[in-house]
Amino acid sequence: MYKMTPEQYNRRFNTTTIKKNKVIKEKNCLTEHEEQVILVKWLDNNGYVFTSIPNSTWTPGYSQQRKNSAEGLRAGLPDLLVIVRGRLVWIEMKKTDRKPKRGGKGGVSEAQRQWIEDLNKCEGCSAHVAYGAEEAINKIKTLDKMSTIC
Repeated sequence: MYKMTPEQYNRRFNTTTIKKNKVIKEKNCLTEHEEQVILVKWLDNNGYVFTSIPNSTWTPGYSQQRKNSAEGLRAGLPDLLVIVRGRLVWIEMKKTDRKPKRGGKGGVSEAQRQWIEDLNKCEGCSAHVAYGAEEAINKIKTLDKMSTIC
């Protein structure tokens, strides 16, 4: 029988981690990575064609960073590209607790905002910021109900 570690339990059930009677970390929501993994599994299970954009992959050395830049890697491109009814749908994933409050940016960098704006100007493309897997899934379902664009 599989048993969860305390850390796995805390992550899964959004509880507080306690060590030696002290609160170490409060887990209010899933990480961006965990939200994206949920979305990817849903996309796989529902037969969508998609890919992840590894823009945020940590690069250890300056020479690799220079090589990536020379090959065209640019900051801010959304995390996922999904084909929905012949339309390219770009999804920038954020944690659910990053939703903008009182006119805030919601964790969207200036480079990400610019990419999303430019992609939305392209015919047959749409780009969205999704605060959690559920929001991304709902957006994809909504777009899937629309008629084919291109």
